[in-house]
Amino acid sequence: MYKRQAHSLGLRSDGTVVAWGRNTYGECTVPSPNSDFIAIQAGTCYSIGLKSDGSIVAWGMGSRCILPSDNQGFVAIASSGDATLGLRSDSSISAWGQGAVVRGYGWEGIDYDVSEVPSPNDDFIAIAMGGGHAMGLKANGSIVCWGLNNYGQCDVPHTNSGFIAIAAGEYHSIGLRSNGSMVIWGLNNFGQTSTPYSNYGFSDVSAAGWYSIGLK
Repeated sequence: MYKRQAHSLGLRSDGTVVAWGRNTYGECTVPSPNSDFIAIQAGTCYSIGLKSDGSIVAWGMGSRCILPSDNQGFVAIASSGDATLGLRSDSSISAWGQGAVVRGYGWEGIDYDVSEVPSPNDDFIAIAMGGGHAMGLKANGSIVCWGLNNYGQCDVPHTNSGFIAIAAGEYHSIGLRSNGSMVIWGLNNFGQTSTPYSNYGFSDVSAAGWYSIGLK
């Protein structure tokens, strides 16, 4: 299941998608055929789904649903706000869309753009999208971040190695190391980057707007 602001998506075991909530721009109207989905993501006023054939389907606000012309070979998707990432089977990342105006915390009027993936664009094994920044995990265990960096959410810690999973919140980033510990950086207004006292034994991480989650 994936929720973004005012609408939610659910992926059933039969490959169909269920959507509910605000439907102002058709973000809850799943296009036909509603089948063969293997992953889903919800953006602001739009939704995207990854099909088993490696193609992406998007629905909702028109300008945010424009997909790459080479819409094939995708193995993972990530979205947030108005931007989307797609991880391809050749380990490269495609990024499209541009962030809306960032509001709050004295940053009103700041735009971001994640469409330019840092070079070299290869050897990626995982992707994540924050409120205005993007993350990519490399096969060698290092993390690449780009986009909005107003709170240091793109400043990967100096020892940039040994990571096995990533997650992104609104203005913070998480890296899970192979030793089961979490490294978190960025805005900490609600303690979202304050790692637990017992920072060990984690097998997965996740993040939402202003908080972080670790699975032991």
